[in-house]
Amino acid sequence: MPTAPRAEAFRGPGGDSLRYAELLSSGLTSVTVDDIIVEGNRKTRRDVVLREMSLGLGDTLTLAALPAVLERQRRLLLNTGLFSDATVVLGRTDAVAGLVTLRAIVRERWYVYPSVSFDLADRNFNVWWTEQNRSLDRVNYGLKLRHANVSGRADKLTLFAQAGYTRRLELRYENPYVNRAKTLGFQVGVLLDRNREWRALTSGGRPEFFDLDTATLLRRRRYRGALLYRPGLYSNHTLRLERNVNSVDTVLSAAVNPNFFGDGRPRQQFWALNYTYDLDRRDVRPFPLTGYQLTLYAEKLGLGGEDVNRFNIGARYRRFLPLGSLGPSSRFNLAMEGQARMDLVRTRPPYFNLQALGYDEAFLRGYQYYVVDGLDYAYLKSTLRGRVLAANVRVPRAPVQRLRNIPVSLFLGVHADVGGANDPFATEGNVLANRVLTSYGVGAYAVFFYGKTLRLELSRNDLGEWGTYLSYALGF
Repeated sequence: MPTAPRAEAFRGPGGDSLRYAELLSSGLTSVTVDDIIVEGNRKTRRDVVLREMSLGLGDTLTLAALPAVLERQRRLLLNTGLFSDATVVLGRTDAVAGLVTLRAIVRERWYVYPSVSFDLADRNFNVWWTEQNRSLDRVNYGLKLRHANVSGRADKLTLFAQAGYTRRLELRYENPYVNRAKTLGFQVGVLLDRNREWRALTSGGRPEFFDLDTATLLRRRRYRGALLYRPGLYSNHTLRLERNVNSVDTVLSAAVNPNFFGDGRPRQQFWALNYTYDLDRRDVRPFPLTGYQLTLYAEKLGLGGEDVNRFNIGARYRRFLPLGSLGPSSRFNLAMEGQARMDLVRTRPPYFNLQALGYDEAFLRGYQYYVVDGLDYAYLKSTLRGRVLAANVRVPRAPVQRLRNIPVSLFLGVHADVGGANDPFATEGNVLANRVLTSYGVGAYAVFFYGKTLRLELSRNDLGEWGTYLSYALGF
């Protein structure tokens, strides 16, 4: 028989537990949401807060499920990135009519971020630390002005000026809610950058770089517009149109790698059309412990008679499973990720557009120093994690109130990855293509606040190499 709900199971404030106890003692089995009061939203509009909750006025909830449902609302609000803290609790209750009022109490983040940017030019921290000998010449630095909630509708404006290894100027604006139903949005942006150095070819499974000292080697321009459609809380559709204009010094395109842009061309320009569908049911996006995420996409590079002709389709699936009888609060957790991409155009593309494994998030642990070029790729990654610490670290003299109490969780884990990329052209130097790659190892994962993570992993690859790799995600 199912266990009857108890007031002490409610994890809200003390008064909240008393209201819950009163509802239980009344003999009710369910209640109806009569009103939702939003508190603490100085900038964010009330209707935006309500849009991000799965509960609405008139919804009926069983008393047994009420604590878990309110906890879910808290996580949904935190997942927006708009709030540093959020709580959804019981307000007024009417046991006779079976009605409840909910209070959504939020603490807004700092929305305006004028900041100094310090970033690495290499594919990951480990490449910069080991292969590039921690060279400051490969560091990007700049000024970024970001407003994460311009009009109170979760619209974002970013202006970025960068110097160093890559000189960049970027302007981007995104508004997710432009209609009354809050289902349509848009994004526009322009990106201009210049590089003195760029990867010119792949040799021994590693990118080989070419530079012109003080002269500009590569120039890139990108103009972007996108239509956003979000019919519900968990699903997103994005249709994006881009114009790309790239140029490179003739020394690289003619002598070093004639296939850099194809046929020795020093210039490349093309339109790109991309459609992405994302279904995200993870509990906590930066470091999930339960739930899943499914992403499907199709991308056409070159819309007729242009310098690039590719048509990629792909999918990524992430699954997070708590292990044990405690459900989401279990100490042990299994994280799995699978991704695959196929190019429907089977002709040889330019080297500049042939990225497969080793770029961005598509990599195998233990191969962070390598790249694999190809038309198609697939991989499966799995990690078994166990929580060994969950505590609050007090910093009484911290100048900022929010930094005086830092929640910290520490996980230890083991991992195993398998994958590979298909290069039907057997490109010279692309030695890790057309074979199955595997790796395994152990790791430690620290989670601070809500979304700040540090990962330290020790991995062994098929080449017999052991390596320690550090990665971090300190933003949202």
